[in-house]
Amino acid sequence: FSDGRCESTPAHLLLTLTPHRENPSAIVNDWIDLGEDAQPVESYVVEKLGAPMLSGICGELESQLEGKKKQIRVSINLRKSELLERRQKLKDAVARAVPAARTKLNDCERELNELPAKRAALEAGLIEEIENTRLGAVSVYLRALVVPPDEEPPQSTHDAEVVALETVVKYEREHGAQIEDVSDPQLMRGFDLESRRPDGEVRYIEVKGRTGMASVELTRNEWKQAENHQDRYWLYTVYHCESENPTLYRCQNPHGKGIGKPKEGVIVNASDIISNCDE
Repeated sequence: FSDGRCESTPAHLLLTLTPHRENPSAIVNDWIDLGEDAQPVESYVVEKLGAPMLSGICGELESQLEGKKKQIRVSINLRKSELLERRQKLKDAVARAVPAARTKLNDCERELNELPAKRAALEAGLIEEIENTRLGAVSVYLRALVVPPDEEPPQSTHDAEVVALETVVKYEREHGAQIEDVSDPQLMRGFDLESRRPDGEVRYIEVKGRTGMASVELTRNEWKQAENHQDRYWLYTVYHCESENPTLYRCQNPHGKGIGKPKEGVIVNASDIISNCDE
């Protein structure tokens, strides 16, 4: 914000923005100097996003440490047993003057002698993995200056998705659900909302909005998640988003109903969505 505060936001909200019709350079100076000062953003990412994530990763590695050490000990002891058995056989072979037995025996004994050091190195590697897990540098890939409009902005091509999301969130909250926005593309969840209802039911909801009525397209990942989650996966389609009364249709397990037609993603016809509407 113009006062230096930072806040994370779902990426899809950026799609609701409309380009400013004036010269952007005339606006920038009135609001904020973008310049090269990314320090507030970098600090926010490190402190509010990176540090908790790093703590969680290191905590998980530390909790796994003893188990991994045990696996190393078991593996080393198993190899030691194999080598001791092999050494005895090679000693017998040396006694019988079997060709190359002496060389093989020396190799066997050398590996036996190296096992303690190998175990120590593997266990040290586990500690180093934790110690070397740290945050990298913050990279800013794109900047967008967002300012309040001087007047009501023109209808956005993405307004239907916004209306649809608001309609779905309102519907779920009316049913007592706790809702989490998981639409960030980096999460690759394959749906927009995770809804937890009072009775314990969990719905993974993909939201689609349309002006009028038309087919909707699910990406390959969205369709794959529909296949993975089956009855937990819901396609919520909101039609007539341009009107005062958008209409919501809810389709549970669209993959199981077989209503999609593979294309680049998967096309689901409006007639199939309406005829397969669930509560």
